Amino acid sequence: MERESSGVSDSTQLSSHPCNDCKSLRKKCDRTLPSCSRCIKRRYPCVYRTLAAVSSPVPNSSALARTFSPISSATHSPSATAHTDSHLAHQVKVLSDRLTAMENKFGVLLDAQQLHASQETPSPAQVFEQVFGQQLEDPDLLPSMGDWVIVYQYLRDEETAESSAYLFIEKQSFLSTFFSQPPALRLTFCAIASHLQEPLLPPKVTQEFYRRAQKAIQRCFHKPDFKTLQALLLLSSFALSNGQPMIGRPFFLRAVGMCLELGMNVDPDDAPWLEGLGTDVKNERRLVYWIVYYSYKFVQIAILRPLDFSLAGNVKFSLRHPSRLRYFGVSPDIPSSISPLCFVSRILDLIHEITMHHTTTPSSTFEIISCETCASIQTRLEDLRAQIPNHLITSLRDGSLSTLLTSGKARFQIADTVNATLIYNAAICLLHRPKLYLTAYLNLDSPELLDNAQAISTLLNSLDASLAAAQSIVQCVSLLVHTDDVVKCRRLWKSDPFLAFALFEAVLCLWFAMCRTRMFWFRNQEPNGMSATAAPGVLLDPLCMGLEDRRLMRSQCLDVVTTLKGLEHVLSGSEAPGRNAQEGGVTNMITPLLTGVFAMIQEMEDVEMNLLLGLADGGAFGSNNESRKDVEVAVIGMKVMSIGEEKPQEMDVETGKEPWCFLGLLGVAVGKEGLRWNAFYEQDWRNFWELVT
Repeated sequence: MERESSGVSDSTQLSSHPCNDCKSLRKKCDRTLPSCSRCIKRRYPCVYRTLAAVSSPVPNSSALARTFSPISSATHSPSATAHTDSHLAHQVKVLSDRLTAMENKFGVLLDAQQLHASQETPSPAQVFEQVFGQQLEDPDLLPSMGDWVIVYQYLRDEETAESSAYLFIEKQSFLSTFFSQPPALRLTFCAIASHLQEPLLPPKVTQEFYRRAQKAIQRCFHKPDFKTLQALLLLSSFALSNGQPMIGRPFFLRAVGMCLELGMNVDPDDAPWLEGLGTDVKNERRLVYWIVYYSYKFVQIAILRPLDFSLAGNVKFSLRHPSRLRYFGVSPDIPSSISPLCFVSRILDLIHEITMHHTTTPSSTFEIISCETCASIQTRLEDLRAQIPNHLITSLRDGSLSTLLTSGKARFQIADTVNATLIYNAAICLLHRPKLYLTAYLNLDSPELLDNAQAISTLLNSLDASLAAAQSIVQCVSLLVHTDDVVKCRRLWKSDPFLAFALFEAVLCLWFAMCRTRMFWFRNQEPNGMSATAAPGVLLDPLCMGLEDRRLMRSQCLDVVTTLKGLEHVLSGSEAPGRNAQEGGVTNMITPLLTGVFAMIQEMEDVEMNLLLGLADGGAFGSNNESRKDVEVAVIGMKVMSIGEEKPQEMDVETGKEPWCFLGLLGVAVGKEGLRWNAFYEQDWRNFWELVT
């Protein structure tokens, strides 16, 4: 008999299942306990499933010792026992030592958990990392199917996903690798997707993603990495899209620093350490650089103070995203395929030069009229305009923008055109601003103008250029406000809040020309006259300033107010329309701009009333507000709030942080109350205008 030949008696205890080794090899097992005869012959440890499945999740050393105990001589042959005793004894000792060490480590964790509950001590997760040398993943940083669905719902809308300048991630690739993306990049993108998609999600969803993204970014904040750079840039953009640029400033400054650490300011073709990169990867690096540079220039202009580093480099212009090229039907090697971000960044370079120049007050009015720096910048601006494709900067007088809005083109095409058109015209307004101011402070018999036809011609050209550029901006806004696609309009401003700077600059120039510039500078001397129009809402001659002209431009400025109010409450996470600073709403970077524009439009109405009553010409009202001593000054400032803060704040007129814009009021005051701007250069300009008057 087989069982007798193997030395197994009838009294031997049998298992109800074969041992693991025999079962895996599909061999017949005699099921003898504690070890089958086949395992004894092969000198293998015999393990039965029923004995291995113990109730405790961590078996102690005594249980395993019983499982692998030496086989007695009464059960097995002496020769087999002699060969297996030493091997099994050694194995039991090793397992016992390991399990004892594990029991000690888990005891340390248990003690740490009890201490952490009673006092400020390292958390169990920290002790786990110290004991085992591995980091226990935070549940907040783990991906979920719900996160993926939010991103998918956002990215499936092609126009939404491809409109924002900073959303440079290729959507198909990002969705397919979503669960393996670094937590910082994944959660930051989730925050942006939940904030920008339509219909709007509850603000708490966005705030929770932002909290988790902040936690993730802290882990990799100081480790230079391309994915981390993208996450930092997106997180700063998220703070901007919530109207709180100061909250996102640390993330943006770190992104700029990391951009330099990674050598992004060196073109991939000139970087030996990037040899072997494919064309698509090189273009992606260039595109990321220009996105960082675009935001960097806006921040540099807004704060008007030197930064600790420079992003200047030799990076070539990046191409558009490949998925966008199909809308233009062009090949990648012609100028139309270049990303508009590159051209706009070059315009911002010139705007930065202009604003830095204007923060220093001139020594005299002659220096303003014959400024060589401004003449040089104007020449370079005209040269740059010649390089920019015509479809990016449209002419409102030929109706090209109106045609674009009604042509059914993709929204990013409209966004690119509006962006370039507004920034370019804002540069013109900024360049001529001091000369525009002189039209209020100089009379025809002033020494600067008396028998000086060249000076008069210079100021007339500046007035004409300023008004034409400002009208181009407000007319563009009016077309967008009155378009049938309201969602498209809202998304455009929401995707790039920096464009609000150009709107403020345009209204400021129109306000000054309508309320401060003296009437003798305009061709139309009849206050009730109306200049010819090329199309409804488009004036042929900016130097005509009849009453109807004023009403038309004021109505377009009211469209700017509508846009700014909508942008303000969208950035604040509110869906209730009509909320603004005067009504006690939550404030953000748009609130100071909106406060100033409100005061300017109110003054426009007062001037129109004075003209109707024959009390003053168009430039007499308020021209000396800057020098009045009896005016209680109100200063427009900016309050910094945490993202997600719901308590309303009153901030419409107060001294706080310097508001972000291209350039403040340059020393002038708005309205009867003498509303002023909070900036370091304002007092010097105020003193200069007092000397001029």
